[in-house]
Amino acid sequence: MTVSVYGQAVVFLYSLILGAVLGMFYDVFRIIRIALKSSTASVFIQDLLYFSSSAVICFVFMMKYNFGELRGYILLGALIGFAVYYRTIGKIVYKCASIIIKFITKVIRLTVRIITYPFVQAGRILSVPFGKIYLLLKKIVKKCGFCVIKFKKFVKSYCKKLKSIVLSNNKNKFKVSNKNGSGENVRRRVIIYNGDDDIGEA
Repeated sequence: MTVSVYGQAVVFLYSLILGAVLGMFYDVFRIIRIALKSSTASVFIQDLLYFSSSAVICFVFMMKYNFGELRGYILLGALIGFAVYYRTIGKIVYKCASIIIKFITKVIRLTVRIITYPFVQAGRILSVPFGKIYLLLKKIVKKCGFCVIKFKKFVKSYCKKLKSIVLSNNKNKFKVSNKNGSGENVRRRVIIYNGDDDIGEA
């Protein structure tokens, strides 16, 4: 479908405005990057979101004002509008946004410091006695551990001595039993039988 020169000029002007709008939309992502520290992955996701949404906006624009036909002057107008905004108003917006965000962060930090100041001071005051108590408990625990180690050594040595005493007693009993057994073997009874009568023992 043919469009008059006047109509093309109007669409070109609209495309300039479209480029400026896309520049403002890009400034939103730039301000987010100032406020929040973004990693490489998050920046890539933001750029992908921006370009995909910009493509959709350009498509809707061409459907409405140029009957869905892709024209070079439309893309050229959008690029010119974006560049002009980015180099003029975009710089001012970016600087103002950075100043405002820095001011807000300073105010937030100062407010947090004011709120937490009494608690910090109380912690410093209480840290002195609690620190001494901690050191005292640490010494007590060390002494208890040393006593436990000594007690373990004492129990081990006592058990060894008791074991040696029991083993020596068992050996002595075994020797005595062997001696008794040998004495009984030495004793011999000699019985002289004369018929059915027991005559004597030798």
